Amino acid sequence: STFLYTKPLSAIGFWFALEDLPWIMDLCAHPISTRFVRAKTGDGKLTTEFIPIDNEVPYDESQFVNEECKAGTLVLIHGSVLHKSEANRSGHYQEEQQQELEVLRSIYPDELEEISSNEYKIKLEPDEQDSLAPITIALHIKYTPTYPYEIPEISIDTLDGSLSPDDHDKLLQGLLNSAQDSLGMAMIFTLASLLKDELTNLEEQARSQGTRVTVAAFLEWREKSNKEKAEKERIEKRMKHLLNLMLRLWRKVMYDESSDEEEVLNLIRSNTD
Repeated sequence: STFLYTKPLSAIGFWFALEDLPWIMDLCAHPISTRFVRAKTGDGKLTTEFIPIDNEVPYDESQFVNEECKAGTLVLIHGSVLHKSEANRSGHYQEEQQQELEVLRSIYPDELEEISSNEYKIKLEPDEQDSLAPITIALHIKYTPTYPYEIPEISIDTLDGSLSPDDHDKLLQGLLNSAQDSLGMAMIFTLASLLKDELTNLEEQARSQGTRVTVAAFLEWREKSNKEKAEKERIEKRMKHLLNLMLRLWRKVMYDESSDEEEVLNLIRSNTD
């Protein structure tokens, strides 16, 4: 190891996790900036100390990745790979997630569909639906072990209507960007609000450019139109029948002196369902 430094290089470091913690390492190797060495004090006693090195190279923390280390885990890592462990929040992750979920239940009492203790969907619609091509989507969230200190698993499910691949990718990328900016705090309400706003914008753009006509939308419209037409024809036929019956009754009462009340009632019964 170049961190646990000896001459010649002979030391191998073993790290054991004494409790659950996030272990963070860099995906790209960088030169080390400090060595941990054995040294002697002024009175000749052996000790250890950190020795800075003058070849420190700036590194991009976005290249670091989180790995959850359970208590008892043995970590073996090359000494020249940058690594660190943040403050231990393992006992708080699930508590923070459940607190957020409780708030979401109150905000979305009908829209929230819980799949498991760490996975759920939130049904979303634009502020104003297109009557010919309505669309409903769901923000699908699955908490990762260290959420909200890492981005949850995010996907978009189409429940009704259709969403073009380009629109889907655009919406998803916007969610991922927002999630990255919100690391360290509850973010799902922010993501759901953003997705609803963007979906509304897409629908408004579609209406301003003309209604999108797809095969599915046309077939749905035709079926609905045929049902409405059939219902209208049924009502018109029924109205004509009733008007004809009323006319026959009026004529019978006015001009057929031999008719009695029972005969009129029989005529009504024979012409009504």
